[in-house]
Formats: sequence, structure tokens, C-alpha cells
Amino acid sequence: MESADREQILRLIAESDAALVGAVAGVSDEDARRRPEPGRWSVLECVEHVILGDDAMFARVSAHSTPDAPPGERLEELILRGMTNRERKFAAPELARPTGRFSSLPEAIEVFRQRRARSVAYVEQYQEDPRNRTTQHPGLGPISCQEMFLALALHPARHALQIREVRKSLGLE
Repeated sequence: MESADREQILRLIAESDAALVGAVAGVSDEDARRRPEPGRWSVLECVEHVILGDDAMFARVSAHSTPDAPPGERLEELILRGMTNRERKFAAPELARPTGRFSSLPEAIEVFRQRRARSVAYVEQYQEDPRNRTTQHPGLGPISCQEMFLALALHPARHALQIREVRKSLGLE
């Protein structure tokens, strides 16, 4: 991995992590469990989804990628521009849907931090050219590992925005 790519991914991870942690700051456990309306996720469910998504994307890069560039156009700019655009909603894949795995918001945030530390360590030691490895994204199809690293880095920022929406709906902002 080129040093500029590594620096970009690590910077995006740090910024995205700070956005998520900032979005949940001051939310009580009781409020974290409240849904703004039926069919919308609570703050705690949003954090659980981020953790599940992180696990899935990490597995796709670390254990389920293959040598060779993916077919089709590069999606790096699309991911950079679109990942934090909340105007367009996506249904979460089954494996990333929250099911109440965490008993509290602090517990979920601690697990989030552990998962992100794992991802940071992996990016720091990654030696291959991630543009020459392909993996599968549930919504985008075959993508390069570089694109998956960007999605992994920005996913919490997207849901930090969602958490802000939930907080506003609940009257917490």
C-alpha cells in the first residue's frame, strides 16, 4: 500500500471514529434504546450496526479477497463523496442488522473502539496494493480492497449523521 493511501485511510478512520463517538456523547442508556419511530433504529442499534458492518468489511478485506483488480470502473471518488450522503438510504444487509447484542451504549462503544483498533493495526501493516485485490461489497458488488478500506473508514461517519437525526427526532439536540 502506498504511504499516501495508508495516511488517507488512517485519517478517515480517525475522523469517522471521532464523529461517531461525538454523536453519542451525552446520550443516556435509556435514550440510546429509544426509537424515534417504529421501523427506525435507536442510537444503540445504529452503533451495533456500525460494529457489525465493520466486522463484515474487515473480513472481506482480510480473509475474503482475491488477487486482481475488480472489473468495472474505480469507485473510490464515489465512495468518498457518497458514503456520508444521508439523502440516499440503503437497506442494511441481514448480517449487519442490529439484534440487541449490547446491553448498554458504553459497552457498544467499547466494542466499537476494539474493532476499530483492529482495523487500524491491519491498515498500518498492510503491504499489498489494495487496488489489485478484489472483494465483494453487499451493495456495490465486486470492488477493490482500496475501495473497501474507504467504505470501512467512512461507515461510522455515515451513521454518526444518522445518530444526530435520531437525537433530533427524540428531542435530544
